[in-house]
Amino acid sequence: MPAEKTEYAPSKNIAMAEKPHDKDERRLLRRRHVLGATGVGLTAAIAGCGGSDDSTPEEEEDKGEEDDEDDDHKEADTEAEPDDTEDEESTEDDDQGPPSTPTISDFTLETTGTTDTLHYEISIEDTEADLKELEVHSSQESLVLEPDSDDKYTTSGTIAAHGGTFNDIDVTVKNEEDGSISDSATAYTREFDVLDSTNGTTVAPHYLLFMGIHWDNCNVGTPEAGRYEHEPDRMNESNREAFERHIDQMQGHGIDTVTINWGEEDLDHERLDNQMRESDLIDQIDIEISYPIVQVLRRDRDVEDDMEYLAEFYQEHDSLSTIDGRPVVYLWGFEGTIFGDQSEKANEEYGGADELARMIRESLTVDGTEPYIIGNTGHGSHSVREGFSPQDKFMDAVDELDAIGNWFPDELNEEIDIAGDYVDLLEAEMDGYQTFTDRHGLDYIPVAAPGFDARNNDCWGEGRYAGRSEGLLEDTIELAEEYGTEDHIMIATWNDWVEGTQIEPGSHKGEDYGISYLDVIKDFRTS
Repeated sequence: MPAEKTEYAPSKNIAMAEKPHDKDERRLLRRRHVLGATGVGLTAAIAGCGGSDDSTPEEEEDKGEEDDEDDDHKEADTEAEPDDTEDEESTEDDDQGPPSTPTISDFTLETTGTTDTLHYEISIEDTEADLKELEVHSSQESLVLEPDSDDKYTTSGTIAAHGGTFNDIDVTVKNEEDGSISDSATAYTREFDVLDSTNGTTVAPHYLLFMGIHWDNCNVGTPEAGRYEHEPDRMNESNREAFERHIDQMQGHGIDTVTINWGEEDLDHERLDNQMRESDLIDQIDIEISYPIVQVLRRDRDVEDDMEYLAEFYQEHDSLSTIDGRPVVYLWGFEGTIFGDQSEKANEEYGGADELARMIRESLTVDGTEPYIIGNTGHGSHSVREGFSPQDKFMDAVDELDAIGNWFPDELNEEIDIAGDYVDLLEAEMDGYQTFTDRHGLDYIPVAAPGFDARNNDCWGEGRYAGRSEGLLEDTIELAEEYGTEDHIMIATWNDWVEGTQIEPGSHKGEDYGISYLDVIKDFRTS
């Protein structure tokens, strides 16, 4: 993945002071000024310095009388005439002007892969005076650097900063004339070191952009990063920091891909734009899209408009999760377009689930590269687990996919509480998926989870419960690794706090579990 860089353009654009005149030129100007002030022209002053005297005796006598009168006047003028010496010295000082100002021509901050550290690169210059020093300050460290050149200097390095938040870094440049200029930049600093030494299996948690809508009305838990907003116009600095912390937490525990749930609402376009545009770290983690097709149809949203947006998104971003070199798209609830409540709409508007999947593939093919499409069967796993669904329309639909995936067992809907049997039921389901995909030339991308706990959910959920623990997450990851056909495991979920499937650090039902679920993934990735 490409290294993240926070480009920063200096906010102050200070013009350089004009270069003072040459000393000889200043002296000449001052001489002209003094002579002009006394009423004597420059030519006359020069002429008065020499020459012959041809006056007659009478004229000398008259001139002598005039000179006596002039002497009297001169004595009076001398008493009243101010001393020009101080004025001349003051004028010389004024001509020096203010000290010249150095320039910060480049200032770049970069979030490193190491905790409590930021990387900087700074270029400074001064064409009027010699550079003296460069100061770099954070809340944790102050650096004073001596330039190795008088007029231009470029340096880079690291500075200590407070991890898990944004940090302001201030720089001040000084020259030998005591001229100076200051500027600052801001970047996120990691709380966790990026976990580089991992096995070859991708772990990708589902990430909900709309989670903020449920904090106050569904009686859910509290994230360690704080309760982030979901409305684009309220996605402020604290929301941006929460998103950066999420990526930091993920990468610090071996999660190198995030599956963004996108498309349930029109606002998701703006939400995704905001997250991508504002994030310092988003380019350092791979992205795949989970498109909730059954919800899109239920809410009468335009699939073609969404696909046009996603095609542009794929063209603009390099950090995409791929399988076989193709960007991953996960169609959540795909079976609902075959047998479920939206199958009729899929037939009427798109000619069936198979035609809908084909349209999505064609729309997301960019520069000849097709997407890798996973069709999730939601809670309809009986279609593959029991009899492998001989219906033609099911086979027609899945033939348009590259892979299929599970969610939670059907029994979670039917029996409400399956806590004691969850792992056994999930294993039976995964075994059925693997058998089905082997027979029909498809891949199987499994989903693991820490459990399911909607007992506190005041919005929906009906008390459904499949248990919830670090042990369940560990067990289901092991099953996913055993039955999956690709080195790709999805996690339900990063932050669905309403259904109690979240692994995001925080507290749930009064229990502060911190990063314990992330540690399970870290142990798996480093095994």
